[in-house]
Amino acid sequence: MAASAKSSEERKKCPFCHLSYQFSSSLSKHVKEKHSNEKSVKDSHVFCNLCGSMVLSVAKLIEHLNQSHNKEIKITNHEFRSIDKFYEWKKGEESHSKSFYVKNSASRMQGLNRKSYYYCNRSGVVRQSKEKRQRAPKVQGSSKTNEYCTAHMTVIEDTITKMVKVTYCSHHSNHKPEVCHLRVPDEVKNAVAAKLAEGVTIERILDDVRDSVTGTIEREHLMNRQDVHNIEYKLNLQSIEKHQNDHS
Repeated sequence: MAASAKSSEERKKCPFCHLSYQFSSSLSKHVKEKHSNEKSVKDSHVFCNLCGSMVLSVAKLIEHLNQSHNKEIKITNHEFRSIDKFYEWKKGEESHSKSFYVKNSASRMQGLNRKSYYYCNRSGVVRQSKEKRQRAPKVQGSSKTNEYCTAHMTVIEDTITKMVKVTYCSHHSNHKPEVCHLRVPDEVKNAVAAKLAEGVTIERILDDVRDSVTGTIEREHLMNRQDVHNIEYKLNLQSIEKHQNDHS
């Protein structure tokens, strides 16, 4: 009986009917064939990694974890006088939690309000390139975990009053905080760009960055040559004449 109960719990449940399946691929096929009108589910591929249940969205995943697995994932509400104040708060939250939130799609207008969604940069699946020439993999690996993280921000900006309301879930799931998967801060990029424009060599820039470590390791302390080349490329500094001793 115990083995049968366990087997039943591990089956993947359809969010629209009573059916369940042993494999995620079978559930996906069922949803596509029988519930094709539910576009949000058909396109989401958001699964609970604890039981395999398919859910509509990250918000539904949080609801599922709280109700079915006795998790206590809290949602908090915040208000800001302007979008700049929100960005300032967001930057502080990212620094404190060693995380980074990105927009997966453009903002949308809802009446006089502009609505935006920010998700944890570790959330989602690795995209397979269709190009014949494949990009070299990152040294630290992809930031994507091939699963969905519950951390997110829903931002509503009043275009008249400029007030900003934020619904925030700070709980991260399916990954650990890893500095190597964050982005180099803009102020560090600007400082590196200024040195490149002055003709400072990449080796000297990297040495200075590593010498600046005094305690906690931050993303900029893990910079490598590719990071510097990316900054150089994005800021169009390739045409600037380098220092005469920069053999690279």
